[in-house]
Amino acid sequence: MMRLLLLLVVLTELGQGSVAQRISTERVDLYQGDRHLVHLDNTTFFGALLDKPHAWAVEFYKDWCGHCQKFAPIWSEVARQTKDWGAVVKVAAINCARRRNNAICRRYGIHGVPAVRLFGPGASRGDPGTSTIHHHPGQMVDAIVEFVTTVHGRRRPAGWPDLSPFTGSLQQLLRGPEPVQALVLESESPTAERPALVVFRAGRQQTVTAGRGEEPRQVFGRALRQLVGAGGQQGAVPTAAPATPPPPQVTPAPTRAPTGSVFMVDMENAIVGALKQEVTSHQNITGERMTALRGFLRMLVNYFPGRQQMLQSLSQLLQFVDNREKVTGGELERFMRSKTPSWAGLPELQPYQACRGSKPSYRGYSCGLWTLFHTVTVQARRTEKRLGRAVTVLPAIHGYVKNFFSCSHCSQHFQRMAAQDGLFDVTNAYDAVFWLWRAHNKVNKRLANDITEDPLHPKIQFPDQNLCPSCIVNGRHDPQAVLQFLDAFYGAEAIRPDGLASWPVPAVGQSIPQQSPAPSACRRAGLYRYYSSRRRVDGSSDPSDPPAPEQQQRQQQAQQWHQAWHHGHQMGSARRGSSRPLVRVNWREAALQRRKVADWQLIVCVVTTGLVIMVSGLTMFLGAWFILGKEDPFILIGPVVCGCGLMVLLMSVETCVRRHKVVQLADELSSG
Repeated sequence: MMRLLLLLVVLTELGQGSVAQRISTERVDLYQGDRHLVHLDNTTFFGALLDKPHAWAVEFYKDWCGHCQKFAPIWSEVARQTKDWGAVVKVAAINCARRRNNAICRRYGIHGVPAVRLFGPGASRGDPGTSTIHHHPGQMVDAIVEFVTTVHGRRRPAGWPDLSPFTGSLQQLLRGPEPVQALVLESESPTAERPALVVFRAGRQQTVTAGRGEEPRQVFGRALRQLVGAGGQQGAVPTAAPATPPPPQVTPAPTRAPTGSVFMVDMENAIVGALKQEVTSHQNITGERMTALRGFLRMLVNYFPGRQQMLQSLSQLLQFVDNREKVTGGELERFMRSKTPSWAGLPELQPYQACRGSKPSYRGYSCGLWTLFHTVTVQARRTEKRLGRAVTVLPAIHGYVKNFFSCSHCSQHFQRMAAQDGLFDVTNAYDAVFWLWRAHNKVNKRLANDITEDPLHPKIQFPDQNLCPSCIVNGRHDPQAVLQFLDAFYGAEAIRPDGLASWPVPAVGQSIPQQSPAPSACRRAGLYRYYSSRRRVDGSSDPSDPPAPEQQQRQQQAQQWHQAWHHGHQMGSARRGSSRPLVRVNWREAALQRRKVADWQLIVCVVTTGLVIMVSGLTMFLGAWFILGKEDPFILIGPVVCGCGLMVLLMSVETCVRRHKVVQLADELSSG
């Protein structure tokens, strides 16, 4: 049986394509210049969404997310197909990567992107919307149509056309005042013919059908636009005048980033993006997510070879969350915005160096995150060699990617790769360096020739022949050569400070902050390299270019301050005019020497205790023997005490053997 359906929106709002300009004229990010789509931000979101007679379909995205970049053409096509439906539904997008929009995305629980929420007419602030997403424009449009049909079925909003099935007669339809009447003939049977459009205009009837492979909605919409707009007939809805295109902007040709080095600014940007945008986008952080946050911060404090102010801030953040079972993203955001004297703060995002893409949507944050992960695995391996015990950072990396990395598609890929390749079977930093290197190359292979690939920085197997000639043997990577390359490439001494925005350096007359930013991590990283005589404080790497006088004075002050900080000297003596020079101390040798002395003191103490106990037991035995007699049971206490002393002596011997090995290792490290 055939039923008559009124075509819902093609007739209702022809020519409403310029509606986006009434909300916001700002065209930015992935949808810059898309006139069919409304781009919202923190200043326009609630004004556009709340208490409106029409529905909204809003995409939440982050411009650096590769999956969002793939989804952008789909959402643009959805906006194009629905551009004339403004009386019923409008299509919009908001960029959650912009910090000013972070609170809105957190309010709506956007943890993974891209995400699509459908909001009905008259939406309120407490309305979370309906989540849905499809990766085909037709399916996404169908989901929007189903949503507005459901809303219409509950209660027809004011100003909406009647979308219910037409049950009257053909004569009743033709008696209407409209100059053009249209019917969609659709069968309830799935085996019936495809839908047909019947248009009645000026006493004439025209039937339109969609061919094989054509979308009926698009075919019907195109036919109606032609019929209604032809010849300027009365009743045709005027279309908006095309907007005058803005004058073309002259942009410089993209250049290739210097990928032959690791830059501190790229890793600092990744940390700032992770903490200020990714972590704070969560409404509540508790349970597994809190454990992942602590692990991520602890990994950075222990193994990130960063500037001391950055390590101080990371240490304070770790203290802030360490004793809490729950923290909100808003609390973290307020803490990082605080202006207290003890809070060193986090730097603002700065221009990328090696991770700079040929376009803003390429590389950037994800590249900086990979660089950060490689660097901490190398630093963990060096720590492992120095301490002589196994350490690994892969669980902390996995915890961050699983719980906070908002590109949901990328996070799921990493978790599957971790399960398949045995991430949690890696128990030492040596294997962790290899695991992460193989995982990164696996991702590069999967994304090669992808639409998200930067044409100036193709996804290749790293390192290539140009970067490390000895790493490629017979067309394959040599593991030992690769390990040596990774250790040298991501080592703390090889990281370049170019492009870093300097933190305020205290003058000679100012006091040094009281809170030490994880001093052991600072000493391990050798942070004085940033202020050594081979580099200027402003980050320039050209030693032949002499600094300006004021820059030279600032450099000398920074050198004095950081030498005093890292080598235990107080700046007070320097401010009082003391002539005592600052002496550079080998911290590793001094620490190992102190540890050897402490070990021997402990061994002597344990051996002395065992001997005292044995002598006491023997004295008790002999005293009981001669005074009470050999038949008295009290005589047995002496041998028991003597046996305890013997056990303590045996344990001390075992401790001596183990400590001797530690001392040998300390001597080797100190001499090396």
